[in-house]
Amino acid sequence: MDKRKRVLALLLMLPLLVSCWDRTEIEEVGFVIAASVTSAESVKEDEEFDVGEDKLALTYQVAIPARMVGGGEEAQDERPFLTVKTTERSNFGANRNLPSRRPRLMNYEHLKVVLLEEELVEKNMLKYVLDFFIRDHEMRRNTEVFIVDGDASMVLNDDRLPDPLTGMSIMSTAENETRDLAMLEPRTISYVTNALLNNSNFVVPRLIERENTSYRVRGGAIFSGDGKFMGWLSDEMTIGLKLMEGNMKNGIVETAIDDEQDKLFVFETSRMSRNIEVDTSGETPSFHVSMKAEGTLVESWIEDEEAVSPAFINEMEESVESYMVDQAEKTDAFLQEDLYLDILGLVEELRIQDHELWRQLKDDWDGPEGVFRGLDITISADVKIRHFMTKERVF
Repeated sequence: MDKRKRVLALLLMLPLLVSCWDRTEIEEVGFVIAASVTSAESVKEDEEFDVGEDKLALTYQVAIPARMVGGGEEAQDERPFLTVKTTERSNFGANRNLPSRRPRLMNYEHLKVVLLEEELVEKNMLKYVLDFFIRDHEMRRNTEVFIVDGDASMVLNDDRLPDPLTGMSIMSTAENETRDLAMLEPRTISYVTNALLNNSNFVVPRLIERENTSYRVRGGAIFSGDGKFMGWLSDEMTIGLKLMEGNMKNGIVETAIDDEQDKLFVFETSRMSRNIEVDTSGETPSFHVSMKAEGTLVESWIEDEEAVSPAFINEMEESVESYMVDQAEKTDAFLQEDLYLDILGLVEELRIQDHELWRQLKDDWDGPEGVFRGLDITISADVKIRHFMTKERVF
C-alpha cells in the first residue's frame, strides 16, 4: 500500500516539474543593443552641468528579432530596430519612465555599446553617466564605451547599410583596430571601472561621423584617474601611443626613404614588442622605451634595380624606425608638455622595478608640477623586414 502511495505522489508531482511558470515570451522583451547618453538640453560651453537640475536624455536602440535577417522577405524591408528616448535627472529614473510608454520590458543582457556625448564628457560627467551601467546587475562588463563627436543619439537612429543595427556595426568596426594605428583598442565598462577604482589614467575611443556617409573610430578622449576629462587624442597622437604600447599588430607604416616621395613604400607589422628600462640612479628616474617590429614589405613604388638588395632593405628599415621614433616622440611631448599626464604606464613600470621609489613619487606624479613632466624619456626602434610578399624583383 505504501508503495502505491509513493507512486501516486510522484505522478501528482510531474505536472509541477514540467511547468514554465516564469516563462517570458520573446515578443514581450525589448533587447537593448546600444544606448546613448546625452544632455536633454543644450548646456553652454562656459557652464557646468548642474547635477540634480539638468536632465539627461537616454536613448536605446532595441532590436526587433522578427525583422532581422531570417525573418522573411517582408521583414527585411523594414528597420530591424526601434529607438526609444526618455529624459530624467538620472539614467535610472529615465529608465523607469519606459514601462509607462512601452509594453516591452527592456533587457540589457545583449547591450553591446554605450555612446556618450562629448559635451557631457568635456564637463567631467563620465563617471556619473556611466554609474547606472556599472551598477545594474543586468549590464555586461564587456559592454564597449565610445565618446561621440556630436549628438550621440543620432548615431542610434542611423540605419545606413550594410549593417543597420548600429550597435552591432560599431562593435564590429572597433575590432578592426589591429589594422589601423589611428584606432584605439575597444574599451569596456570593466576597463573604465578598474581605471577609476585604481586611480589610473585612461583613454576611451572616439566615434566621428565621416561626411554623412559612415562613422569612424578615430582617436580618443583622455581621462585622469578620477574621471576628469583632460583632452583629445588626435590620430597622430594615437599612432604614437600605440607604438609606445607595443600595440602595432597588423598596422602599417607608409613612409619614404629620405623623405623622397618617389621612394614611397608600405611596411606591415606581423610582430611587435616593447620594453621599458628604468634608471633610478639619478635624483629622478629616467626611462628608455625600445620598440622592436618585424613585418612585410607589402607595397613599393621604388623604381630601382637595387630595391631588393640588402643595403636598400636596410634603408627601408631605417626609414620605418625613424617614423616610429618620430611619432612616439610627438606623443610623448604632447603628454609631458601639454597634458602633464602619464597614460603610457611609466608609473606602473616604476612600481614594478623600484617599489620604494614609486611610493615616494606616486602622489606627485602627474600635473604641472608633477614628476612626469620633467622625466627624461628616450625612445628607440629596431625594425626588420622579413618578407617581400610574392614579388622579389622590380618590374
